[in-house]
Order: sequence, then C-alpha cells, then structure tokens
Amino acid sequence: MENNISLKQFAKKVEGLVHLLQEKDAKIALLEAEKEELRKEIKRSYAENVELQNKYDNLKIAQAIITLSKKDVALAKSKLTAMMNTIDRCVEKINE
Repeated sequence: MENNISLKQFAKKVEGLVHLLQEKDAKIALLEAEKEELRKEIKRSYAENVELQNKYDNLKIAQAIITLSKKDVALAKSKLTAMMNTIDRCVEKINE
C-alpha cells in the first residue's frame, strides 16, 4: 500500500513538473515573440534615425548656403555703397 502512495505521489510530482515545463515553454515562446517584435522596432528606429540624420545634414547644408548668401549680400552691399560714393565724388568734381 505504501508503494502505491509513493507511486501516486511520484506520478503527481511528475505531472506537476510536466505542467511547469509546459508553462516555461509557453513563457519562452512569448518572450521569443516579444524579442522579435523588439528587433523589428529597433530596425524601424534605426531606419528612422538614418532618415532624420540625412534630413539634419541637408538642413545644415541649407543653413550654410543661407549663411553664405547673407555674407554675399553684405559684401555686395558694401561694394555697391563704395561704388555709389565714388560716383558721388565724380559727380561733385564734374559740377565744380
């Protein structure tokens, strides 16, 4: 009789272990799926980061061009002012 109880207890413990193993397998499958989703998210984030970096680089280039244009405009204005002063002096000399 004692062997039957021990055998039943053993069978019950084995069933419990099998159940725990099944739970662990289900948990592993769930974690694997989550890991795959996170990998996809990392890939999307990386692609978005590359796109944003390209936009940022383009923006820096555009800003540099605008800055150069402002310098060119300032230089052109100063040259034009110098030319106008020269013309004014010439006109004054002609009128003398």
